[in-house]
Amino acid sequence: MMRDQIDKEEAKEMIQKRLESILPYYQEDTQTVYGQLFETLADLTDDDGALAELQDLGNIADWLLGHPEGDTGPEPEFEPPPTGENLLDPVSREKLPPLYSSEELGLDALAQVKFFTPDSSWSWFISEYDGEDIMFGLVVGHEIELGYVSLAELKSVKGPMGFPIERDLYYEPKTLRELMEKHRQERQGE
Repeated sequence: MMRDQIDKEEAKEMIQKRLESILPYYQEDTQTVYGQLFETLADLTDDDGALAELQDLGNIADWLLGHPEGDTGPEPEFEPPPTGENLLDPVSREKLPPLYSSEELGLDALAQVKFFTPDSSWSWFISEYDGEDIMFGLVVGHEIELGYVSLAELKSVKGPMGFPIERDLYYEPKTLRELMEKHRQERQGE
């Protein structure tokens, strides 16, 4: 039997359980607040009815925070995700050494910046940047490989659900070797 609606308390409980289940993984491969909210809400809906059911929720902030009808309370403070022109901000640019400057370090070079698609499994761990467009690092996609990537291309590409590529705000720099080993182990475990 399919239900058209779920009880508010039941939905809150489902959201809380989902948040508790992802909490241990919160610092790994983090997403923006928008990505986390999307993932949580997607777990509450079925594939073909998500839009219709989400429309019934109204203002999600009011619904989750328990504001009375019409009283919206203070607006939630969300920073726009680091995408498009904000993909590589000045602080991140400063962290990246010039292209070819870490060549002698090989796989021991640090990947200072991480980009990812919130709606697929692709990630780019960047260790060098030419200051204009070309970056070098580890690409985790269909394969796990070192290579060059264009910043302009990353700014323009959308994932399978139409989400732009984002910069991971919580990424901690790791060596290319550590990242390569981690992702290869994860692939072997699948």
